Amino acid sequence: VRHLRFLPVHQLAVNQLRQHRFLRRVLQVAHHLHPLHLVAGFQFLCHALVLGHLRHDLLHPALGGGAPETGLDIYCRGRTGLLADDGARWAVLILPGGGYERIAPAEGEPVALAFLAAGIQAFVLSYSVLPALWPRQFLEGAAALAWMRANAPELGFRPDQVAVCGFSAGGHLAGCLAGGYAEPLLNERLGLTPEQVRPDAAILGYPVVHEARYLDPLGGAEV
Repeated sequence: VRHLRFLPVHQLAVNQLRQHRFLRRVLQVAHHLHPLHLVAGFQFLCHALVLGHLRHDLLHPALGGGAPETGLDIYCRGRTGLLADDGARWAVLILPGGGYERIAPAEGEPVALAFLAAGIQAFVLSYSVLPALWPRQFLEGAAALAWMRANAPELGFRPDQVAVCGFSAGGHLAGCLAGGYAEPLLNERLGLTPEQVRPDAAILGYPVVHEARYLDPLGGAEV
Protein backbone atom coordinates (compact mmCIF):
# COMPACT_ATOMS: atom_id res chain seq x y z
CA VAL A 1 0.00 0.00 0.00
CA ARG A 2 2.89 2.37 0.62
CA HIS A 3 3.56 2.42 -3.14
CA LEU A 4 -0.02 3.37 -3.98
CA ARG A 5 -0.94 7.01 -4.36
CA PHE A 6 -4.50 7.22 -3.11
CA LEU A 7 -6.69 9.99 -4.45
CA PRO A 8 -9.32 11.01 -1.87
CA VAL A 9 -11.95 12.90 -3.82
CA HIS A 10 -12.14 15.86 -1.47
CA GLN A 11 -8.44 16.59 -2.07
CA LEU A 12 -8.67 16.69 -5.84
CA ALA A 13 -8.92 19.87 -7.88
CA VAL A 14 -11.53 19.97 -10.64
CA ASN A 15 -8.92 19.48 -13.36
CA GLN A 16 -7.71 16.34 -11.56
CA LEU A 17 -11.28 15.06 -11.27
CA ARG A 18 -11.64 15.25 -15.03
CA GLN A 19 -8.81 12.71 -15.39
CA HIS A 20 -10.97 9.98 -13.86
CA ARG A 21 -13.60 8.45 -16.10
CA PHE A 22 -16.25 8.05 -13.45
CA LEU A 23 -15.78 11.48 -11.94
CA ARG A 24 -15.64 13.03 -15.40
CA ARG A 25 -19.12 11.66 -16.02
CA VAL A 26 -20.27 13.11 -12.70
CA LEU A 27 -19.10 16.53 -13.84
CA GLN A 28 -20.82 16.10 -17.20
CA VAL A 29 -24.23 15.66 -15.58
CA ALA A 30 -23.70 18.04 -12.67
CA HIS A 31 -25.16 21.05 -14.45
CA HIS A 32 -28.52 19.22 -14.67
CA LEU A 33 -28.76 18.81 -10.90
CA HIS A 34 -30.32 21.08 -8.31
CA PRO A 35 -27.51 22.76 -6.33
CA LEU A 36 -28.57 21.04 -3.09
CA HIS A 37 -28.53 17.65 -4.79
CA LEU A 38 -25.10 18.40 -6.23
CA VAL A 39 -23.68 19.35 -2.84
CA ALA A 40 -25.15 16.26 -1.18
CA GLY A 41 -23.84 14.01 -3.94
CA PHE A 42 -20.38 15.51 -3.81
CA GLN A 43 -20.26 15.13 -0.02
CA PHE A 44 -21.12 11.43 -0.48
CA LEU A 45 -18.28 11.04 -2.97
CA CYS A 46 -15.85 12.82 -0.68
CA HIS A 47 -16.47 10.32 2.08
CA ALA A 48 -17.09 7.22 -0.01
CA LEU A 49 -14.44 6.94 -2.69
CA VAL A 50 -10.75 6.23 -2.61
CA LEU A 51 -9.35 5.92 -6.10
CA GLY A 52 -5.98 4.54 -7.00
CA HIS A 53 -4.02 2.75 -9.70
CA LEU A 54 -1.29 0.20 -9.18
CA ARG A 55 1.15 -0.99 -11.82
CA HIS A 56 1.77 -4.71 -12.19
CA ASP A 57 5.32 -4.49 -10.84
CA LEU A 58 3.88 -3.12 -7.59
CA LEU A 59 1.46 -6.02 -7.38
CA HIS A 60 4.47 -8.34 -7.61
CA PRO A 61 8.02 -7.44 -8.67
CA ALA A 62 8.35 -10.60 -10.77
CA LEU A 63 5.70 -9.28 -13.15
CA GLY A 64 7.61 -6.22 -14.28
CA GLY A 65 5.77 -3.06 -15.22
CA GLY A 66 3.71 -4.44 -18.09
CA ALA A 67 2.13 -2.31 -20.79
CA PRO A 68 1.21 1.27 -19.72
CA GLU A 69 -2.53 0.57 -19.86
CA THR A 70 -2.31 -2.48 -17.56
CA GLY A 71 -2.59 -2.52 -13.79
CA LEU A 72 -5.08 -2.57 -10.94
CA ASP A 73 -7.69 0.18 -10.56
CA ILE A 74 -9.09 0.57 -7.06
CA TYR A 75 -12.59 1.71 -6.08
CA CYS A 76 -13.01 1.67 -2.31
CA ARG A 77 -15.19 3.33 0.25
CA GLY A 78 -13.17 5.21 2.82
CA ARG A 79 -13.47 4.62 6.54
CA THR A 80 -16.21 6.81 8.04
CA GLY A 81 -16.35 5.33 11.53
CA LEU A 82 -19.82 3.94 10.88
CA LEU A 83 -20.76 0.33 11.60
CA ALA A 84 -20.83 -0.48 7.86
CA ASP A 85 -17.22 0.70 7.54
CA ASP A 86 -15.73 -1.52 10.23
CA GLY A 87 -13.42 -3.32 7.80
CA ALA A 88 -15.68 -6.35 7.47
CA ARG A 89 -16.69 -5.71 3.87
CA TRP A 90 -16.29 -8.06 0.94
CA ALA A 91 -13.95 -7.21 -1.94
CA VAL A 92 -14.14 -8.30 -5.55
CA LEU A 93 -11.50 -8.52 -8.26
CA ILE A 94 -13.16 -7.71 -11.59
CA LEU A 95 -11.71 -9.16 -14.79
CA PRO A 96 -13.24 -7.56 -17.90
CA GLY A 97 -13.54 -9.44 -21.17
CA GLY A 98 -12.21 -8.58 -24.61
CA GLY A 99 -11.11 -11.87 -26.10
CA TYR A 100 -7.62 -11.44 -24.62
CA GLU A 101 -7.13 -8.89 -27.40
CA ARG A 102 -8.35 -5.82 -25.49
CA ILE A 103 -9.98 -4.85 -22.20
CA ALA A 104 -13.71 -4.14 -22.54
CA PRO A 105 -14.44 -0.83 -20.75
CA ALA A 106 -18.11 -1.67 -20.11
CA GLU A 107 -17.11 -4.70 -18.04
CA GLY A 108 -14.68 -2.82 -15.82
CA GLU A 109 -15.48 0.47 -14.16
CA PRO A 110 -19.31 0.29 -14.46
CA VAL A 111 -19.26 -3.12 -12.78
CA ALA A 112 -16.93 -1.81 -10.06
CA LEU A 113 -19.27 1.07 -9.32
CA ALA A 114 -22.24 -1.29 -9.05
CA PHE A 115 -20.40 -3.43 -6.52
CA LEU A 116 -19.24 -0.32 -4.67
CA ALA A 117 -22.83 0.95 -4.44
CA ALA A 118 -23.72 -2.39 -2.83
CA GLY A 119 -21.00 -1.89 -0.20
CA ILE A 120 -18.35 -4.13 -1.75
CA GLN A 121 -14.83 -2.81 -2.30
CA ALA A 122 -14.02 -3.18 -5.98
CA PHE A 123 -10.81 -3.69 -7.95
CA VAL A 124 -10.53 -3.84 -11.74
CA LEU A 125 -7.53 -5.66 -13.24
CA SER A 126 -6.46 -4.55 -16.69
CA TYR A 127 -4.47 -7.68 -17.42
CA SER A 128 -2.05 -8.11 -20.32
CA VAL A 129 -3.54 -8.96 -23.70
CA LEU A 130 -2.09 -10.25 -26.97
CA PRO A 131 0.69 -10.36 -27.96
CA ALA A 132 1.30 -11.29 -24.29
CA LEU A 133 0.87 -15.07 -23.98
CA TRP A 134 -0.49 -17.35 -21.28
CA PRO A 135 0.27 -17.76 -18.39
CA ARG A 136 1.05 -14.04 -18.07
CA GLN A 137 -2.63 -13.23 -17.48
CA PHE A 138 -2.98 -16.03 -14.93
CA LEU A 139 0.05 -14.77 -13.01
CA GLU A 140 -1.27 -11.20 -13.00
CA GLY A 141 -4.64 -12.31 -11.66
CA ALA A 142 -3.04 -14.39 -8.92
CA ALA A 143 -0.74 -11.54 -7.92
CA ALA A 144 -3.71 -9.16 -7.74
CA LEU A 145 -5.64 -11.50 -5.46
CA ALA A 146 -2.63 -12.01 -3.19
CA TRP A 147 -1.96 -8.26 -3.05
CA MET A 148 -5.59 -7.51 -2.18
CA ARG A 149 -5.60 -10.10 0.58
CA ALA A 150 -2.30 -8.85 2.02
CA ASN A 151 -3.57 -5.26 2.14
CA ALA A 152 -7.15 -5.97 3.21
CA PRO A 153 -6.98 -4.17 6.59
CA GLU A 154 -5.82 -0.91 5.02
CA LEU A 155 -8.40 -1.17 2.23
CA GLY A 156 -11.36 -1.90 4.48
CA PHE A 157 -12.36 -5.52 3.82
CA ARG A 158 -11.77 -8.95 5.29
CA PRO A 159 -8.95 -11.06 3.81
CA ASP A 160 -11.22 -14.12 3.88
CA GLN A 161 -13.92 -12.34 1.85
CA VAL A 162 -12.26 -11.81 -1.52
CA ALA A 163 -14.22 -12.74 -4.63
CA VAL A 164 -13.31 -12.83 -8.30
CA CYS A 165 -15.70 -11.76 -11.06
CA GLY A 166 -14.97 -12.15 -14.77
CA PHE A 167 -16.75 -11.73 -18.08
CA SER A 168 -16.10 -13.57 -21.35
CA ALA A 169 -12.31 -13.95 -21.58
CA GLY A 170 -12.16 -12.47 -18.09
CA GLY A 171 -14.61 -15.19 -17.04
CA HIS A 172 -12.14 -17.76 -18.36
CA LEU A 173 -9.39 -16.12 -16.31
CA ALA A 174 -11.62 -15.97 -13.22
CA GLY A 175 -12.45 -19.66 -13.62
CA CYS A 176 -8.78 -20.53 -13.93
CA LEU A 177 -8.04 -18.63 -10.71
CA ALA A 178 -10.96 -20.23 -8.87
CA GLY A 179 -9.97 -23.74 -9.95
CA GLY A 180 -6.22 -23.41 -10.36
CA TYR A 181 -5.13 -21.44 -7.30
CA ALA A 182 -2.95 -24.39 -6.20
CA GLU A 183 -1.08 -24.66 -9.52
CA PRO A 184 2.66 -25.17 -8.80
CA LEU A 185 3.38 -22.48 -11.40
CA LEU A 186 2.20 -19.78 -9.01
CA ASN A 187 4.73 -20.80 -6.40
CA GLU A 188 7.49 -21.35 -8.93
CA ARG A 189 7.07 -17.97 -10.64
CA LEU A 190 5.69 -15.75 -7.86
CA GLY A 191 6.36 -17.61 -4.62
CA LEU A 192 2.64 -17.54 -3.78
CA THR A 193 0.82 -20.16 -1.74
CA PRO A 194 -2.71 -21.45 -2.48
CA GLU A 195 -3.96 -19.67 0.65
CA GLN A 196 -2.80 -16.32 -0.75
CA VAL A 197 -4.46 -16.81 -4.13
CA ARG A 198 -7.66 -18.82 -3.54
CA PRO A 199 -10.80 -16.75 -4.20
CA ASP A 200 -13.51 -17.07 -1.55
CA ALA A 201 -16.22 -16.76 -4.21
CA ALA A 202 -16.34 -16.69 -8.00
CA ILE A 203 -18.76 -15.03 -10.42
CA LEU A 204 -18.39 -16.09 -14.06
CA GLY A 205 -20.29 -14.00 -16.61
CA TYR A 206 -20.65 -15.74 -20.01
CA PRO A 207 -17.14 -17.20 -19.60
CA VAL A 208 -15.13 -18.80 -22.39
CA VAL A 209 -15.17 -22.39 -21.19
CA HIS A 210 -16.19 -24.44 -24.24
CA GLU A 211 -14.79 -22.63 -27.28
CA ALA A 212 -11.13 -23.50 -26.80
CA ARG A 213 -10.28 -22.37 -30.32
CA TYR A 214 -10.69 -18.77 -29.15
CA LEU A 215 -7.78 -19.35 -26.77
CA ASP A 216 -5.38 -20.78 -29.37
CA PRO A 217 -3.59 -17.43 -29.95
CA LEU A 218 -2.69 -17.33 -26.25
CA GLY A 219 -0.67 -20.51 -26.40
CA GLY A 220 -2.98 -23.30 -27.46
CA ALA A 221 -2.79 -26.40 -25.28
CA GLU A 222 -1.03 -24.53 -22.47
CA VAL A 223 -4.11 -22.41 -21.73
